[in-house]
Amino acid sequence: MAGHLSLAVPATATAWLGIALVALGTGLLKPNISTMVGFLREKWGYHAGFSAAAVGTFGFVAEALIMSAYVERLPRRAWLPIGALTTIIGALIVAYAGTRVWQSFIGAIIIFAGFNLWVSPTYALTAESFPTRARTTGFAIVDGVGHIGGGIGVLVIAPILPHLPVVWALLFISGFLVVSAILVQFAPYTRGRHLDHISP
Repeated sequence: MAGHLSLAVPATATAWLGIALVALGTGLLKPNISTMVGFLREKWGYHAGFSAAAVGTFGFVAEALIMSAYVERLPRRAWLPIGALTTIIGALIVAYAGTRVWQSFIGAIIIFAGFNLWVSPTYALTAESFPTRARTTGFAIVDGVGHIGGGIGVLVIAPILPHLPVVWALLFISGFLVVSAILVQFAPYTRGRHLDHISP
């Protein structure tokens, strides 16, 4: 989000701010799956909600197969918008499934796939955005602060979601990906470039 804007500024001082903001924004997305399970339990009962979330994990497998074949064909920053759009499509399928559990299974698979399409290229983009001498440290800080952001998401965002209609709750959660997808466009273009040219 704002972290990618900070990383886009060619100054060392804003790099560390960018690290913290990217990590915090990414971490706030972590509670999505737990929230989705809660909504599905309300719609179809205890076991069906967990079943949809369990079936959704096939989306992780699909995402891994897709990314292993296509990740290097597009710029790294293109995958976050693709993941956001895919997640929104899955969320709408789940939200409007009604009592059709099979439709929610398909939507859950799409959500899980979309939610992870952006992970590996965005992690690589994050590491590539740091100077070589601080690359490992920078990535470690981003990842660590991201987990703190996940905890904040559970404490701040998750309590709001049960008060929203299902479609709005799922779109609200997906909105974090949309904002990130827009802001990541300000990150440096890294495809086919030597690391020393991206961030000396």
